[in-house]
Amino acid sequence: MPIIYGKTVMTTALDIRENLSRFLTTKECFVVAKLCFEFWRERFHNMECLIRLIRSIGWLTSSSGRPVRYEVENFQTIQDYMKMDAINIWVYEKLHKKRRQVTLRVASDKRDSRKTEISSFVNFIHQKDAHIAMKVVERMLSYNAPIYTVHDNFISTSYHSKKLASIYSSALVSLGHPLKIINKFIYLNVIKHQFENAILEKISDSLIEEVIPRDRLTSYLKENIPEDIRTSNSKRKIWDERIETIRTLTRAILNLYADRMKELRRVGCCIIRNTRISLGMMKKKSELPLYCVHY
Repeated sequence: MPIIYGKTVMTTALDIRENLSRFLTTKECFVVAKLCFEFWRERFHNMECLIRLIRSIGWLTSSSGRPVRYEVENFQTIQDYMKMDAINIWVYEKLHKKRRQVTLRVASDKRDSRKTEISSFVNFIHQKDAHIAMKVVERMLSYNAPIYTVHDNFISTSYHSKKLASIYSSALVSLGHPLKIINKFIYLNVIKHQFENAILEKISDSLIEEVIPRDRLTSYLKENIPEDIRTSNSKRKIWDERIETIRTLTRAILNLYADRMKELRRVGCCIIRNTRISLGMMKKKSELPLYCVHY
């Protein structure tokens, strides 16, 4: 969770100290946090690539002067963080019969690209969680089964809870092809605003269903650079570095995905039309059965 929420080694060390100060010194908390981050980067390198990709696109979108958009079947989320300005006002304390100054934080008209970058993956993954939860509740209600949600847990009666595992797996598959999920996010925030509504539908299908060619993606990314940035060498350098980061991360994720698809084919999983994975086939071939804890 610390890497998902954009925490640094230092802030994670402070969290560890807050909970384990009776057992660890401040220096030891920092060492533990550092080791955790090294382990996460090595063991979950692919997840780190995805997190960095979503955050980088969030930064690019906000720096271009637009809100970040996330979309699933049921709803769309719009993220638009603004920088906060400090404003001092005077208030009168009736109890002490005197005036004192109070500082208020008021939203400005300037977008906060840094906060947007840190929050992008958090909101991205939370929306997907919400979609899954809604799908599970929707299916359970179709069975007239009682259902209660607590964060990412589902509670039902013993009889109906036996259905939850397969329903949850189906809801997860309903998110669609992993490639489509990433392409849809890139399309909504990097590409969509560049086209007229008349040809939007045709372009949308071709970009979301297939791998976006590297040169074409680069062209779309560069179109997001504001006019005043294009002529400034110092500011343009930051944008060029960000664009190259997105290109590199996208390629790394696509290579990983291609390798996973080959692996699935080797173990006999059935990949059917529209690149949807057959849940029944996955369950049949998997050594780990679907299960659900219930009392």
